[in-house]
Amino acid sequence: METNYKNLSILIPTINERDNLKKMLPELRNRYPGASLYILDDGSTDGTYGYMEKITTGKVTGPSFKNPVYFLSRDKNIILTNDTDFDRENFNRDRLNLRNTAGLTASVLDGLAMVETENFTVIDADFQHPLELIDKMSSKLKNNELITAYRAKLKGFPFYRKLITKLGTFIAKSALPPHSRVKDPLSGAFAGKTAYIRRHIFNTPAFKGEGFKVLFDLLKILPNSVRIGETGYEFKMRSRGESKIGFKQMCVFFKSVFTPKTTKLYSGLLLFLITLAVGLTLIFIYGDIAISDYLRAVTAQNPGLKSFFRIVTDYGNPLYYAIFIFILLYGIIKKRKRILKLALIYILVQVIASGIITGGLKIAVGRPRPKPAAKYKSFKHDFFTESSEYKSFPSGHTTDAFSSAGVLWGFLSSYLFSFLAFGFSMLIGISRIFVGSHYPLDVLAGMAVGFLTGLIITIKKF
Repeated sequence: METNYKNLSILIPTINERDNLKKMLPELRNRYPGASLYILDDGSTDGTYGYMEKITTGKVTGPSFKNPVYFLSRDKNIILTNDTDFDRENFNRDRLNLRNTAGLTASVLDGLAMVETENFTVIDADFQHPLELIDKMSSKLKNNELITAYRAKLKGFPFYRKLITKLGTFIAKSALPPHSRVKDPLSGAFAGKTAYIRRHIFNTPAFKGEGFKVLFDLLKILPNSVRIGETGYEFKMRSRGESKIGFKQMCVFFKSVFTPKTTKLYSGLLLFLITLAVGLTLIFIYGDIAISDYLRAVTAQNPGLKSFFRIVTDYGNPLYYAIFIFILLYGIIKKRKRILKLALIYILVQVIASGIITGGLKIAVGRPRPKPAAKYKSFKHDFFTESSEYKSFPSGHTTDAFSSAGVLWGFLSSYLFSFLAFGFSMLIGISRIFVGSHYPLDVLAGMAVGFLTGLIITIKKF
């Protein structure tokens, strides 16, 4: 029995893709009988308008189109359709005031405002999205309000393109709330329940009509209660046509991802990288062991300085522990789920960073702890050892301290307290060198493990 897709609209944003449409539209007609086809043009100059005029007037060669077909020419503000009952008044209303806004997002939103079916899907016209993906997405809308398609495979793409895709996905995810972080928030293929999605777009005054990543902008506004499904597909190289992404669209995208939250994330990463670069440069110039010996000699000549760093190294992390115990108890007593969640995330970070990563590296690397220069006969690692004398790399105290700093940096909106936590953790790390327990490289490794684990997990969960 043939499936009828009369409750589905297929939205296809285009620019100069007439040749792709000549191949795609007949296939959609045959594969999805009854589905409404919306061609949302953004100023094509390759004859797309003329071809669509033939389709909507029945002058195209081959079988006629029984599917409702709609062609919106955005630069001319006109529509072509074979639907005699089409509500042109609704079209002319331009509820989102998008007709003079260029870009893929505006095209999709303009088309979505006209859709009359229960469900819709969005795909590109360049065949990078396989046509069977439409059915895969729409079939999952029974139990979800939104379905996103993620690029499970990038067929034929060079390494640098894959790297750019991964980087863009990471940046986009960092700007989204946890409940809407899908595998591919920058995907151009997605499906949704028309009334649900349209309601949230129309009721969000600040919803952006610019740009080219409509799914990303949509994910930012959906509530916690939204049910999102996902399906994978093989993303192929473009065979013809031109990309819809220009310099202006890229600027709009980066402007949209740099929210206060993502700015906090990248400022933390920048501070970490600067600190790491300075530390590694000093080690490269003066040597890891030489720096350790020099600092130990300084403390030997200054008993007061040694006492200070001994206090820092002994009581620095217990201060952090006390702070997070207080946070945990406060969350329990006051029944503040967000505060309680912060304390639990801190425990998780400590287990992963200090318990698993640093603990595993200490045993595997087996680096000897610092000794007075006169006692050095040889400098040999004792790999995979349980001996405490060979657990110098990374510094566990430093990992603990920077785990705390990473969690606070990712959670707090205040830069002042975030910088204070980072600076205090650095002081704890340096104290480990002054008291003779670690080398500078051990401290940098502990900083990397602790801060990155704490920051990334906290940002991801909040």
